[in-house]
Amino acid sequence: MIRELQITNLGVIAGTRLEFGPGLTVLSGETGAGKTLVTTALSLLLGAKAEPSLVRHGAAEAVVECVIDAPADPAVQGQLAELGAVTDADELIVTRTVAGRSRAIVGGRTVAAPLLAEIVGGAVTLHGQHGQTRLTRSAEQRAIIDAADPAIGPVVEIVRDAWRNRVEALEMLARTRAERDSLDRTLTEYRTLVEDVEAVQPTLGEDAALDATIATLSSLDAVVRVASGAVAALLGSDEVSDADVTALLGTLRRQLEHMPDVPEFAAWHARVVTLLEDAQALGHDIARYLGALDADPAALDAALSRRAQIGTLLRRYGLHLSELLDRYEQAQEALALAADPEARIAELQALVDRCDRDLEAAVERLHDLRARVAADLATRVTAELHALGLAHARFSIAVERNHDPGPTGDDTVTFAFSANPGMPEQPLALVGSGGELSRVMLALETALPAGEGRTFVFDEVDAGIGGAAAIEVGARLAELARRHQVIVVTHLAQVAAHADVHVLVEKVVEADSTTTVTRVLDAEARPGELARMLSGVASSPTAVAHARELIAAARRTEA
Repeated sequence: MIRELQITNLGVIAGTRLEFGPGLTVLSGETGAGKTLVTTALSLLLGAKAEPSLVRHGAAEAVVECVIDAPADPAVQGQLAELGAVTDADELIVTRTVAGRSRAIVGGRTVAAPLLAEIVGGAVTLHGQHGQTRLTRSAEQRAIIDAADPAIGPVVEIVRDAWRNRVEALEMLARTRAERDSLDRTLTEYRTLVEDVEAVQPTLGEDAALDATIATLSSLDAVVRVASGAVAALLGSDEVSDADVTALLGTLRRQLEHMPDVPEFAAWHARVVTLLEDAQALGHDIARYLGALDADPAALDAALSRRAQIGTLLRRYGLHLSELLDRYEQAQEALALAADPEARIAELQALVDRCDRDLEAAVERLHDLRARVAADLATRVTAELHALGLAHARFSIAVERNHDPGPTGDDTVTFAFSANPGMPEQPLALVGSGGELSRVMLALETALPAGEGRTFVFDEVDAGIGGAAAIEVGARLAELARRHQVIVVTHLAQVAAHADVHVLVEKVVEADSTTTVTRVLDAEARPGELARMLSGVASSPTAVAHARELIAAARRTEA
């Protein structure tokens, strides 16, 4: 959700600050007052080209700063963490500066404009004359279909798993064929390596274990002396007359047992018992270590000889032991393949064929489900468009397989639209009217399941309509605003009547300077602005009465 938007030196706006909350926020004002500069500002945060002509005359730069909710998407959170971006109280500050060069900042860190657009675009969708690309890309259209029915998600996962299995099988087959083709050149090397390793038979980690054994046996006298002293100190011995730890702790335990009713003594007694058990266990562990030491001088010679044998092998191949053992396994596999290469290739080809069948079945299932969901969604969107003043609109969704499956299937999705009778439907990418695109988006969002709260910004959604259609547009914007934050630039009182917050955008001319200011209208001021939108005269008693009726009707509709 957008919480705050601050615009400085953008077009006729010298400086303004807008706070946004949940629900429907309406921006209205006279033509040319600068309403669309708000959507221009947001478009800059969504990756629009930063034209120097946007900078206010006489200013060095234009700045758009926006406070949004910190993204909940784990992938975006990871990006922010990698950037070192700062979030404060679940808020994220994003900035776009337009001057000689554009600069984008996220959480105090400079980023490329596309990354800024990706972060903001995850929460905000802008529709209107500044361009709206979400609806015109096939991948995004497919994502809309997938979001329209919760049954699609699990099938997409099945397709993704089948696709991944097929890729892995193909890689194994290709690798095995390549090994077969180059095997003749390397068989001798592999045989030699296998023979050398099997002659020594090293085990993983054996070299490190031998190093430790050699270090111990090389200083055996000192090891025995220190370990024996530790056992004597802990458990006592005939050679040491001083009191050992366990004896002292035993005496202390018996002393404390005389005062069992005093809480402090009882607690100390418990701690002493624990210390005594630990000391005894430690002493026995060291004693067992001493008993296991091999004092035979031949043991050191054997360890040194074995270590030298392994060292020679490692130096011959210039590898660490773990690497050599990995190479040994590869050589064994290659030699096994050389014995019967076609059998292994046939086995892998059978695996690929099975993966192909599994993937085809999963993709076909996904295609059928998407096609059914698309047909139902297209019917609902068409009905919404008729209610939004496009009485002759036709909307369809084509879901066609391209037979080149990927992790999300092989469907190409195309949204097609015609606003007028006798005109053919054409892909949305070819629809030139921002107002029509905005209404298609509004119809889609109204027809789709509730989903997660986002921010939708509409500019021109009410272009070319009035009367009952305008009332329907306002009602549907209000309905969408129950689930999402909605910001709309409008010139229709029928839409503005539904606003939870109404912001008036005004142009102020002082001397030789023109600037735009914004203010939130209270309940007393709203009817006057709606009257101006209805009749062009804010003080018209008839228009004011009509405005009050519109506001009251909107409240009844939303109740």
